[in-house]
Amino acid sequence: MSQTVPSACGMLCYWGEEVRAGFGLLKPDGVQRSDWGVSCCSPKTRITQITPGGRLLGFVRGEGSVSFIRAPPTGGLQGGRLKKLELKDKIRSMSCGENDAVLLTNEGKVFQLNKYNICSPIKYLADRTVIQIACGDQHCMALTDDGQLFTWGQNSSGQLGLGKKDESSSQSPQPLKSMTGIPLAQISAGGDHSFALSLSGVVFGWGRNNTGQLGLGDREDRYVPVCVKSLNRKKTVLISCGEDHTAVLTKDGLVFTFGSGCYGQLGHNSFSDELRPRLLGGLWGSEVSQIACGRHHTLALVGSSKTIYSFGCGEQGQLGNGQHTNQCVPLPVQLLHSESCLDQTVERIIAGGNLSVACCAKQNGEVATADSSARSSKGISVLDDELIENWIVNCEKAKTWHKVKRKIKMLFSSASSISASFIDKCKDKHYKTSEGHSGLDLSLARCAFEKLAKQQKILLEVESVVERDLLPSLKNTTAAGIEALRVYLILPELLRVLRKIQRGTQLTIDLAKAILKLDQESLNLLTNLWTRMPYYYYRTAVRMFHSVAAHFISQMMTDISCWDALKPTLHVLQKLYEVNSQRVTRLTEGFFYIKEINIFFVWLNSIQSYWDLLEYESLHSLETMVSSFNSVLKASCILMYMVFIYLLTFYFF
Repeated sequence: MSQTVPSACGMLCYWGEEVRAGFGLLKPDGVQRSDWGVSCCSPKTRITQITPGGRLLGFVRGEGSVSFIRAPPTGGLQGGRLKKLELKDKIRSMSCGENDAVLLTNEGKVFQLNKYNICSPIKYLADRTVIQIACGDQHCMALTDDGQLFTWGQNSSGQLGLGKKDESSSQSPQPLKSMTGIPLAQISAGGDHSFALSLSGVVFGWGRNNTGQLGLGDREDRYVPVCVKSLNRKKTVLISCGEDHTAVLTKDGLVFTFGSGCYGQLGHNSFSDELRPRLLGGLWGSEVSQIACGRHHTLALVGSSKTIYSFGCGEQGQLGNGQHTNQCVPLPVQLLHSESCLDQTVERIIAGGNLSVACCAKQNGEVATADSSARSSKGISVLDDELIENWIVNCEKAKTWHKVKRKIKMLFSSASSISASFIDKCKDKHYKTSEGHSGLDLSLARCAFEKLAKQQKILLEVESVVERDLLPSLKNTTAAGIEALRVYLILPELLRVLRKIQRGTQLTIDLAKAILKLDQESLNLLTNLWTRMPYYYYRTAVRMFHSVAAHFISQMMTDISCWDALKPTLHVLQKLYEVNSQRVTRLTEGFFYIKEINIFFVWLNSIQSYWDLLEYESLHSLETMVSSFNSVLKASCILMYMVFIYLLTFYFF
């Protein structure tokens, strides 16, 4: 519910639920208050983040210290006093729920503050680097730098996304395996619902849905992440959740809201619920740069005019208009206009619980946009030219090689990081990700792997990590969406450079097995992507599986155990052949022809020779010849089956 993106504040403007003057950050005489309920102050120490929750309000200071206000058992935040949290670690970000809070250190470690004001490290995440955190009323989320999403806390409505209706609550973080391979840009938590946003603007929601706050067109709770398809290709860059409503912001500055509208918090000039995302018409024509949801109210900032709009519940003055009534259309908030405020401009808006805050700073002439606001969050790790050059420089040094290996393992064991490394941002093409468009720029992947190949030591380490760590992690056979399938399009480019040094055979087999383990829906999506794959990269995929299949066919005469390796690669090659007929730019039949199949006829001649021997050899050698004959016959039967499938596929369909 509260925002977790740090933003340095010179002056704070706040309105809504009554609190101590200036939050206790400075003396009361340093606070200005307007007749319409907006207060302003300039704390002596720099505040980088304010995070309002239900009965908790947190502050992160510039030097990394944390203070908080907790409401007493009876009464609101006004009865609480500012307390400093004693921690040795420097805190970068904080998110407050109803009674608890989660804190993120500069090093990516996570602490949890409970209702007894005891702050403890979350041991389950101790060996991971967390980059984002979010708190709902009674559940928490954490995103790591390798793209893994963890959830913990109450699971009464499926807000943890663990997949079962009766899944119990969890006090320790659990990995959300259903999101494996999705490169996430942002996470957000509401009352009892959760959202995740991918780098390509795909929105996933799960948890409580009694008022339509998941935007799926119904009121049924969801226990696993579900794609909000009506937001596909809208270029979503930010999600904010209230207790039972949700707002999303697009790169073009449009706002969509859905869920509960009983207080007017959706801004559609009504108090009705919306079960699907609906465009906020009241701000049509204004390029919104930020949004923030409180418990039952919503704020929107128009960057060009630095105007804050509010709508929803105003019973405690959280709309900043001097009224204590609800409002169902966006109207501007009037901030103070004293001399001390003239050189200030709104940098960030924050909403949580029944409180609204505007962080202001001296004007610098820059106009905030929706995209720039979204980019202020730290993202997952990706492979880029700078990182590759760093690896090449440091791989020969014993002291730094172990650091390079650790980074290679972190990045290449993560399908999310691999996918995020090669998305096509040219003209926002990655936002077009759909069943027919992968959102990838495979030329980036080819270029990156060719650079890695300049240092064979690095390339072999990448091969080892992908084979040992990445492919086994893909055993979850249901892909959450197109983005989770990108890794299957990227890896043939790695195989391409490995093949040049006679490597990658086992990796090709394992990749084929992973493809064949996909459920039918995911496999259909992958074949659709193959159908529209650029010619040269599709040709590379065919060549990789073809070369390995041909190699094992040639080995079959002497080692029938090769069938286990041959079968998956041949089946994938078969599927690629079936796809070829549906492509606009097709490969010729020669790319699928395996000349090594002629060995089958050599084996038939061998069988005939054994029959001839049986007619003339003495009886005492019969047992030996029959044993040898059985071995050849077994291999021949396997190969006959293989040839039958091969011919059936390539010549009759």
